[in-house]
Amino acid sequence: MHQLTKTEYELLSLVKNNPGINTCYMSRLRNEPNNVILGRMQPIVMALYVQIGFEPNAENYTLTAEGLQALLDYEINKRSNFWVIFEDRFWKTATLLISVVALIISFLSYYKSQATEQYVKIEIIRDIKATTIGAQSQNVSESRNLLEKNGIQEKK
Repeated sequence: MHQLTKTEYELLSLVKNNPGINTCYMSRLRNEPNNVILGRMQPIVMALYVQIGFEPNAENYTLTAEGLQALLDYEINKRSNFWVIFEDRFWKTATLLISVVALIISFLSYYKSQATEQYVKIEIIRDIKATTIGAQSQNVSESRNLLEKNGIQEKK
């Protein structure tokens, strides 16, 4: 099978949809000069995908069985390539989205942990102050008891 370009397959499809089409009509449909259409039709004619009929003023083209098979193969290949590309893009996008969601969750948990850490610091400071005050009064009581045991009494 001869490999054609996308444009050549489009011309082949144009011949399929319009049997007996001539180059002048093709050039009007595609908005391209007649000589460009003739140049692009040469590989299609050489691959025997179209049959040339001659009119007095121009050549007309009809699709052959090989051309129809090549066009069908191209359409099937194009459809399967679409799904391969779609699947590839889907998985790339999915992994990117998963990464972005994980990043957002990590930022949220970090800021939540910072807020919790601030709250814990405040609670620790409160506990330390309460313990210090309690420890000071306990130390005073212990020193009085010690003084009383040693026989020294506090003068009132």
